[in-house]
Amino acid sequence: MAATALSKRLLARIEVGPRFGLVDIGAYGGLEPEWHRLRDDIRVISFEPDERDACASNVPEDWVRLQKIVAHQSADLQFYVAREAGKSSTLRPNFDALNVFPEVQRFATVQEARIPGAQVTTLDAALRESGAADPDFLKIDVQGAELAVLSGAQACLTESLVAMKVEVGFFPIYSGQCLFPDVDEYVRSYGFQIMDLRRVYWKHKSYADFVGRGQLVFGDALYLRSPDSLAQLLQPRGRDERRAKVMKCLVACLVYGMHPYATHLVERLSEVRLLDSEFCRGLAREIRSDGARWSRSLPPIYRSLRAAAGHAKRLVFGPRSLWAEGDQHLGNM
Repeated sequence: MAATALSKRLLARIEVGPRFGLVDIGAYGGLEPEWHRLRDDIRVISFEPDERDACASNVPEDWVRLQKIVAHQSADLQFYVAREAGKSSTLRPNFDALNVFPEVQRFATVQEARIPGAQVTTLDAALRESGAADPDFLKIDVQGAELAVLSGAQACLTESLVAMKVEVGFFPIYSGQCLFPDVDEYVRSYGFQIMDLRRVYWKHKSYADFVGRGQLVFGDALYLRSPDSLAQLLQPRGRDERRAKVMKCLVACLVYGMHPYATHLVERLSEVRLLDSEFCRGLAREIRSDGARWSRSLPPIYRSLRAAAGHAKRLVFGPRSLWAEGDQHLGNM
């Protein structure tokens, strides 16, 4: 689905505070597709230590890109550069577990880099230094070290973020990796709730051409603030700041097609009188209208055809392309 026209209109109405702030930790490959339509309407602060990333250039001038590692504290650490770009981590690959799957040598370490503490930061500290301490959306893809990032982001989690997309593990690809239950418990303790999960499955090499799914290995989890948590976040802010933060939260909902939850949020905020009822009714009408237009459009048909084409391609090219399967999208996209 990606961002709708309403997303852009909501951002254009924000008159106070900073632009919509998206923090991308593990930014290899650049801004994710669902945000492309809003590329010129948001400010991105990204972190990516892998120097092989070709997407470091060609970004708007006010975007900030840092070749730093985000962790729970600023201290020296080891960085394991993997053979395949995007698989590098501060954790060593766990080949004792990985060896049951095909093509695991893509995780092999080609360089062990000692990263000095000056190049390691917590998210809260990095955002304070860059003058962007009120971000709205956080994306984390750090190959097993998600909890370390979140542990250094307490101010963001408490005071500013409205939504997150976090890669979560269900299988120990890396040694010492925290898995989904640990990450989920931590995130929920700050008032976020999981809304969707895009799952990825791998098949064991002993039967990699099996036509069904394999083992659930990792996924992308979408988290949004609960209504009560969002109300607490808004409480100390003035009227215009509240409206701005709510509209940013709605943008995050709409980017992932979570229109029903977006209407639920504005109705709840009206009930507790944090926003005036007329303003909320107007937002709810716009969200429903936007959702109705999308439901009548081509993308759902297109996605079905694309899924069928992908399946046909895998059949043509044989078993090697069948061992890794997963959901195509996160949310109603």
